[in-house]
Amino acid sequence: MSDVQPQTTYKERLHQFFIEAGEKFTLEEVLENLDLFAEKEKERKRKQFDKMPVGKYKYKLIKDVCKFDKKYIEWSVKQSFMEAYPECLDEMKKYL
Repeated sequence: MSDVQPQTTYKERLHQFFIEAGEKFTLEEVLENLDLFAEKEKERKRKQFDKMPVGKYKYKLIKDVCKFDKKYIEWSVKQSFMEAYPECLDEMKKYL
């Protein structure tokens, strides 16, 4: 099984985003930057299509989960919440 990297929290990533910007913002600029950050977060999650996005195996590689709990993969692909993760669904279906 693969090693799982420690995950930073959303709050930590948001804080780092503003630190790296290195300037003070008006409320309007904060809101604009929050939208930008949210888009970056969505993209970051899309790139992790080879990992379980939710559930008891969150952040585990799909191929590893399939080795020890294929029934969970079979169940997951039938769940409506997985429609938010089409790339992950495609990856899961490869192992069924």
